[in-house]
Amino acid sequence: MFKQHNSKIESVNDLKKIKGNPVSLNFLHHESDKAFEWLANSLQIILFKTKLDGTVLYVNDYTSKVLEFDSVEEIYAKNTLIKYKDKNDKKLFLQKLKEFSKIEQFEADFITKTDKTKNVVLSAILSGDSITGMAIDITENKKAGEALDNSLSILRSILDSTTDGILVVNKDGSIEDFNHNFMQMWKIPSTLTETREDEKFLNFVLDQLKKPDVFLKKVKELYNNPEVESFDILEFKDGRIFERNSRPQIQDKKIIGRIWSFRDVTESKTAKKELNENVLRYKTLFDTANDAIFLMKEEQFVDCNSKTLEMFGCSRDEIIGKTPTKFSPEKQPDGSNSKEKAVELINKALSGEPVSFEWRHCKLDGTLFDTEVSLNMFELNNDVMLQAIVRDITERKRSALLQEAVYKISQAAYKARDLNHLYSEIHKTISGFINAKNFYIALFNAEKDLLSFPYFVDEFDETPASKKPGRGLTEYVIREGEPVLVDPEMFAHLNKKGEVERVLTDSIDWLGVPLKTAEKTIGALVVQTYSKQFRYSEEDKEFLSFVSDQTAMAIERAQSKEELIKARDKAEEMNRLKSSFLSNMSHELRTPMVGILGYTEILKEEITKPELKEMSEEIYFSANRLLETLNLILDLSKIESNKSEINKIELNLGRITVDQVKGFEERAKKKNIFLKISIKDEQVYSLLDERIFRQIINNLVSNAIKFTNVGSVIVKVDKKLTGDEEKATLSVTDSGIGIPINSQQIIFEEFRQASEGLNRIFEGSGLGLSITKKFVEMMDGEISIHSKVGKGSTFTVSFPLSRKERQIVVTKPIPKAEEAALIEKQKESYDNDLPYVLLVEDDLSNAGVIKYLLRGVCNLDMVRTGEEALDMVTHKQYSAILMDIDLGRGMSGIDATKRIRKIIGYKDLPIIAVTALAMQGQKEMFLEAGCSHYISKPYDGGTLLKLIKDLLPNGKSNKQ
Repeated sequence: MFKQHNSKIESVNDLKKIKGNPVSLNFLHHESDKAFEWLANSLQIILFKTKLDGTVLYVNDYTSKVLEFDSVEEIYAKNTLIKYKDKNDKKLFLQKLKEFSKIEQFEADFITKTDKTKNVVLSAILSGDSITGMAIDITENKKAGEALDNSLSILRSILDSTTDGILVVNKDGSIEDFNHNFMQMWKIPSTLTETREDEKFLNFVLDQLKKPDVFLKKVKELYNNPEVESFDILEFKDGRIFERNSRPQIQDKKIIGRIWSFRDVTESKTAKKELNENVLRYKTLFDTANDAIFLMKEEQFVDCNSKTLEMFGCSRDEIIGKTPTKFSPEKQPDGSNSKEKAVELINKALSGEPVSFEWRHCKLDGTLFDTEVSLNMFELNNDVMLQAIVRDITERKRSALLQEAVYKISQAAYKARDLNHLYSEIHKTISGFINAKNFYIALFNAEKDLLSFPYFVDEFDETPASKKPGRGLTEYVIREGEPVLVDPEMFAHLNKKGEVERVLTDSIDWLGVPLKTAEKTIGALVVQTYSKQFRYSEEDKEFLSFVSDQTAMAIERAQSKEELIKARDKAEEMNRLKSSFLSNMSHELRTPMVGILGYTEILKEEITKPELKEMSEEIYFSANRLLETLNLILDLSKIESNKSEINKIELNLGRITVDQVKGFEERAKKKNIFLKISIKDEQVYSLLDERIFRQIINNLVSNAIKFTNVGSVIVKVDKKLTGDEEKATLSVTDSGIGIPINSQQIIFEEFRQASEGLNRIFEGSGLGLSITKKFVEMMDGEISIHSKVGKGSTFTVSFPLSRKERQIVVTKPIPKAEEAALIEKQKESYDNDLPYVLLVEDDLSNAGVIKYLLRGVCNLDMVRTGEEALDMVTHKQYSAILMDIDLGRGMSGIDATKRIRKIIGYKDLPIIAVTALAMQGQKEMFLEAGCSHYISKPYDGGTLLKLIKDLLPNGKSNKQ
């Protein structure tokens, strides 16, 4: 402990000197000696003598000073010398003194008169019952030592708490001290810290460094120049980076060693490196960006990149400090004021809202261009700034406009009513992009070697006539196949070379591009200007070239479309003529058939002579065959013109088949063929058109009887499982001649038979099976054939089966015997008061048949024209009117019907259209025009009689 207090050590040595000198000790026993008293009072040591109980026997003057008494006399008067702060110290002092008779260097705390604490060191001897000794005041020294200890402790705490590593070496380079961070930073193991072997320390350190030789060189340099301070960077093999500071250690103005400090700056260096790299990267991006980037403070440019200078065509000095309006036209494309609009957008961005917009800028030379701008607010050095990124979108907008132009031209090709409309739309589209006040399209027909101008708009010239190609600019473009922009100088040059010659009015600029398709050049697209205020540029030429291909395709497409329209119109006209022809033929053939069949039927009934009766039956059979052929031709015509309407209802196939096949019993009987109907299931239903289904039965049964000479024809209705679906089937099996396999497909073709040409042995048009197949397929059915030559054939048709059972009312034709009986019955049923019926018919043979059929049924008035019919109905009230439609010249039956309906008493009167006009839709047309009923020529007598009976008084009137 005393090693740390030098003054205390000196005082003790003084005391030892006194104690070791017997003369000096004896002076305590000679209190009257003046010399002793002077010496004792001069010492800065407390000298005292007391009894064991503390009674004061002697004190020197210094004692009163230390213990803060006014004088030694006050001490004597108090008769107590020392007041211990700790009573245990007093007991311990007396105990050791009694035990050893003397005591040296006993440290204790005394309390002064003013209650201050004094730190003292006591030395004393015991002589009898008195104590003689001395005490040294070490209060100040102890405070200094404690302060030093405290300072050293603080210093150590500072060294250990600092993030730097500290190493202290003496002037010889040996380690004196270091802190904890130094050991951690250098990863020095505890074994080295305990030994403090300098060489091992150094080797351990050098092994970690990238450049140990540089490290050693620096250390030697500093030891050779101890007064030098140093700073450098150390790089480790593991990537760490230290800053090293070194300075001399000075004490009493002498260099006693060197202090090294190390700071780990790996993170900061890395961060700084990354920051520098980021700054460099940003600067590179900033300077090399393809967009203009500039910074604004308030409304002024404060910095910009290289692209900005290139985009605006200016130097840095010409843009810094300027405002956006310096590089903007007065007005934006939307009409807004550029300055006002710019302030509005800048304020919006300064409010913190990112802003993006399109802006029309201008270069320093006044050239306008379109841009896309984004503004973002940020803070830089406590200043609010705006970053503006400007992208030139002139080409993008131009490209978009070009695409729009191409699209419009393409759409025009589809929507244009005709070529003239297309040319006009092309002109309108091009005018939206360049000056096309004077515009024309020239087309070249290579086959005819002819140049035409189908569209020509010009301020001065009229449309040129079509001509052979000459040496004009238009022909030059078509001939060269390349776009040409011609000004007066260029024209003079081409003219001098003999390439072109002057045609029409001279223009200032003439711009033409060829119209090319994939295969050839079909013409040219031309604009021209007569004013120096409107000149064409290379950009205009590029634009016109870009749209020319689409224009050529549009024109070619429209030409093809127009040709197709013409072909379609021609086809429709031909179809109309065909329909008109068939309609006329239907009328012209059906009308005489009424007379032939009507009169033949009458003759059959009236003639009794066998030879003549057989002749009349042959006439009747031939007429029916002719009518059947006519009906087949008309059916085929309807199918081909898609005018056959399908009106499906749920039919009982068995009942319809039985009803329809009975009509062939007499024909089969004449050929001695057995005709049989087999209904396997009476509940076979399908959704079919009854009229067409009956026609299918007629065609199949008629064919079977025709091609069968011996044997039978069996008609069968059944159900058949086809895959997972059950079908309704109708099959017709004959024992006829059969059909060869190689002919089984052609029989379904129009006008084809198994036997054809001059060797044909069966009559017929060859339409029956073709029409039957078409009818079957129209009702979602299928038809198949199974046949062997000499064995016969089976035709099977199948339709989707309907499960719903339903009573179907089937109309039946009246058999001939019943028809004759009905006529006789009707004759008898009417008395002499017969109703009046008006017949309007221009064909006398038809009129004669009807008159014969209706004899005794009604009173029949006959007229041949519509005008005569109107005259008759105005003078007489009829119960019914039989109206032919085609009355030749004059008023038609339809016109007559419409006018009759307006006459009082005829609004609801039965008017029956009796006509040979039986094409699809004509019946509905006649009923819509005012007729109440319809019956087509030829007709059988029984059907006509039944209809008249229903319509005349006491009968029912229903449209048929």
